Amino acid sequence: PTRRASDLEAVFHYTETEPVRVAIRVTPRVPALYAPRRYLLDRILVDAAAEAGAEVRHESTVTGLLGDADGRVAGVRTRDRSGQTSALRASITVGADGPQSAVAKFVDAPLRRQGAAASAVLYRYFSNLPTTGYEWAYGSHAAAGFIPTNEELTAVFVSTTRGRMRELIRREGAG
Repeated sequence: PTRRASDLEAVFHYTETEPVRVAIRVTPRVPALYAPRRYLLDRILVDAAAEAGAEVRHESTVTGLLGDADGRVAGVRTRDRSGQTSALRASITVGADGPQSAVAKFVDAPLRRQGAAASAVLYRYFSNLPTTGYEWAYGSHAAAGFIPTNEELTAVFVSTTRGRMRELIRREGAG
């Protein structure tokens, strides 16, 4: 069953203070809080795109771009898992293919800004945890928490600096 916002609270833990409890209020626009796992969210987005009229092709790779007479991008060339190639024309081509974007590479897009992660997060999913909602704990250079998600699972995460996380993983791996 879906966890309704009316059943949830967010609890914030800080060092040397009592926990701060915040009830999650239901509103007409936000009937619940959701933290779906990535595979589920991706499926919802793909299904919505297909319902809106997009042609969805799974297990296909963009191998090049198509151009029009003015030199503008007018679609993509693809290759599917079986090796079959296609030329897909479009009035708009969106290169939403991640940090190592093939589309950006094909148009030789300049890198305008690049961020660097200041933290690292490690998480796992667990069932049957005695938590009633979202729970966050903040300490010196670290954070942790519980995030209820689909299939009655809870994501448990820890976060700290990249260097500290590397050291903790190295130490645990050697132990």
